[in-house]
Order: sequence, then C-alpha cells, then structure tokens
Amino acid sequence: MILARVVRQFETAAGVSVALEQDFVFNDTPTMGTKLDLANVPEPLEVVSVTMRPRAETGVPAPPSIECYTAWEPADRLEIARQAGWRDPGARRTPEGHRKSATIIPQ
Repeated sequence: MILARVVRQFETAAGVSVALEQDFVFNDTPTMGTKLDLANVPEPLEVVSVTMRPRAETGVPAPPSIECYTAWEPADRLEIARQAGWRDPGARRTPEGHRKSATIIPQ
C-alpha cells in the first residue's frame, strides 16, 4: 500500500495558479501518464509528475510516501473540489485523509 498526496492544479481566468491536495492510499505507485479514479472527482485525472518523499526515521515500517501532481484543470472545477474536501497545501491534515482509497486506471 502506498500513501500518496494527490495535488490537483487549477488556473483561474486571471492566470493565477491554485493547487489543492488530498491524501489517498493506492495499491501501487502511479506513474506519469496514468489516470487516477478518485472519489468525488467527476472524471479520472492524469498524473503528470510523481515525487518520492523521504520516509521519517521512526523505526516503524511504513510505505513510502509520494506526491502525484495531476494535469491542469479548468478553473470552474476549483470550488467544486474545495466543497468535496480538497484542501489548500499545508492545511491541517486529519487521519481520515489517509483512509481514502483510489484506483489507478491501466494505460
């Protein structure tokens, strides 16, 4: 099981970039070009970047953490995403965020 932070990217009409994130659990590591079928997202999102994050040196076995950045989305999806629980980067995280599972759609 892979704990991943998925970052959705939006560009507003004024040309401002906005990112929202949410944590998910995957059975495998997504790769660039794959699509993610995520809860509360109307259509699968394409992965455009995957970054491995260092594991904490706690001595407790844990899956590696990754960040998956998805392709840019239209600004009209921004408020819908916020209402569905996507948060601004750095916002307080709760354990419930780690319990969402998602599916990687084969290419």
